[in-house]
Amino acid sequence: MGSLQYHYDKFPPKELNYGKIVNSLLKATDALARYDQMLKNMHNSEILLAPLRNQEAVISSRMEGTISTMDEILKFEADSENDSEEAKNVRSEVFETILYQRALLNAQKAMIDGYPLSQHLIKTLHQQLLSFGRGAQKAPGQYKIEQNYLADKIKQKVLFTPISPEKLNDGLEQLFTYIKESSDPILIKNGFNAS
Repeated sequence: MGSLQYHYDKFPPKELNYGKIVNSLLKATDALARYDQMLKNMHNSEILLAPLRNQEAVISSRMEGTISTMDEILKFEADSENDSEEAKNVRSEVFETILYQRALLNAQKAMIDGYPLSQHLIKTLHQQLLSFGRGAQKAPGQYKIEQNYLADKIKQKVLFTPISPEKLNDGLEQLFTYIKESSDPILIKNGFNAS
């Protein structure tokens, strides 16, 4: 298998074949409705959301080479709540994961408050995410200016070449336009109620 390249002019798709995805879409919609109802019935939905956000932060940070554990995240949160001296001596990788977790929380709050997914929101979250640690010197809040790759370091093989820096801005605008134009109208047009 060779290296995959970003599919220019093929994403977002011009049209979707809903026949192929209708069953999966219905299952996902049902699961989201159950999840949403469960959250509405909870006195404090953060009891369920916080562990999921923490787990996402740990797993996604690993993709960037930042290794931390759920135990370290929970210990940091407990220590910082108590204003403990131990919170100040946490490993930088744990703090980077905490920043990821906080960026997720801020994105969630912004969208709940009605802010659309936009380049401004992405750049703001990126700036928060890279405000400390290895990324602090890498233009927080700005898009890449050099081509990056997803690679298998052990096999020293490029697996995927993402969109080029020159086309990233336009690519994101196309994506946000696609999300805005196609979210509810497509579901409603095809007989699904998104609410």
